[in-house]
Amino acid sequence: MSNIALRCLLLALVMQPYPAFAQNPLDQMRGMIEQLKNSVNLTLGAQQPAQQSTGQPSAPAPSVAPTGPVPNQPQPNARSESDSLPSCSQIKANPWGRDNTKAALDQEQWYFGKRVTDYSTAELQAYIDKAFACASSAPADRGVYQMAINKANGLIDRVKEYAKRQADEANSKALIEAQKTAEAQRRAQQAQEKAAEEAKEAADSKTLAERQQKLKTGAAKITSIDDAKLFYAPVKDLLPVMESPLLTPDGAIYSGNVILDLQEKPGVIRGKTVYVLAYPHNLQIAYVLLQTTKATVNFSPESMRIGGIVQVLGRYIQNAQYQTVAGETKTAPILDVLYFGKRYSQ
Repeated sequence: MSNIALRCLLLALVMQPYPAFAQNPLDQMRGMIEQLKNSVNLTLGAQQPAQQSTGQPSAPAPSVAPTGPVPNQPQPNARSESDSLPSCSQIKANPWGRDNTKAALDQEQWYFGKRVTDYSTAELQAYIDKAFACASSAPADRGVYQMAINKANGLIDRVKEYAKRQADEANSKALIEAQKTAEAQRRAQQAQEKAAEEAKEAADSKTLAERQQKLKTGAAKITSIDDAKLFYAPVKDLLPVMESPLLTPDGAIYSGNVILDLQEKPGVIRGKTVYVLAYPHNLQIAYVLLQTTKATVNFSPESMRIGGIVQVLGRYIQNAQYQTVAGETKTAPILDVLYFGKRYSQ
């Protein structure tokens, strides 16, 4: 048998199946060959050819980008809710909150170039909460963060005081404006009242002028002491010349209220008035002699009573001497009575 035939026979024997229970060494060899073949096939199958059929290196497979955000990964454009607050590192580096970008470290500037009084208490409380959180995450720096917290608490007091001061100033301004408004209204009311009074006086003056004209022309008759004053105008007050008569009677028309004292003589009635001296403060009695004639209007002795008060109007014509009970000589004016007005009882 040739060598080739022998080799074929041996190969046939190797490839010939044996029962599973056979313990032939060839069977063991066959198993080893099968394991070797499987190992070679697995190795060849796992490796990819490094070159294309053209012999050029193959390009790496493109990666597929994710269609949505990957969980637990930070997004580059995401905005944190605490962006308006300084970071822990900022607070640690600058616990007093001064804005170092401002010239001369303006004490009124705080983070982000904002004035302290422009903050709300809610913003400052959020800063305090942030500082607390920073202190909790970095216990070693708790003292620095506590400085920031203390500063913010002080700023809250300042903001509250500023708000109160602003409210007080607003209230004060409102009160001043209210007072100005009230004063303007009061002055306007006074102006209206004055205008009304002047209008009334003008109307009364016009009415009096018309009445005076009628009295003087005889279109109307004298019916009161006021009519008599209009007719004989100008008229002076009688009391001053009773208290202190003139050295020389002026012949002017005087009018006043007189207490009837007694009938001095026919056609002459003594009247008096009671007044108080400025100094010394005591009562004084002044007299006047009322001379009546047929021309005296409303003279009715039967209706006049001693001690009664009467309105009188007359011309101051002369003086008369009289003696008091104490023997003192005094002077009284004599009035030529033109008109008697109303009578009053004491």
